[in-house]
Amino acid sequence: MIPDQRIPLDKIVPEMIRLIDQKEIYDYVGDAIDLTFSYEIVDCSYKFTLALKSGNLEFEESIDTNADVILKVKANDFHNMTLGKLNFMSIILGKKLKFVKGDLSDMIIIGGLPIDKYYANACKNLEVDYE
Repeated sequence: MIPDQRIPLDKIVPEMIRLIDQKEIYDYVGDAIDLTFSYEIVDCSYKFTLALKSGNLEFEESIDTNADVILKVKANDFHNMTLGKLNFMSIILGKKLKFVKGDLSDMIIIGGLPIDKYYANACKNLEVDYE
């Protein structure tokens, strides 16, 4: 696990989105799933939304109050979760992730997206510890 540090998610997340291969996302979810996930990173006041729409992953730096799922999480926990260093059940059971809105079945979909390598590459590009 990455130790606590200042995680510049406001730089990493947009870089990750820039790197994502939309075809890989489409191959994973197809065009039948439309879900919107908003994240509030509570310890650094960063908010963003990831939306799966017709097989594409869209990004916006704000909370969508109409999102299917709204989550609150600390930056370091989001960082380690996205890198696969914290497994989904430990995040839920350890109460490191707060569901403001939505249900677990929707979270499983976003949790299964193949974004960890893009997140790691974004960290590498920005010289942020990710190993």
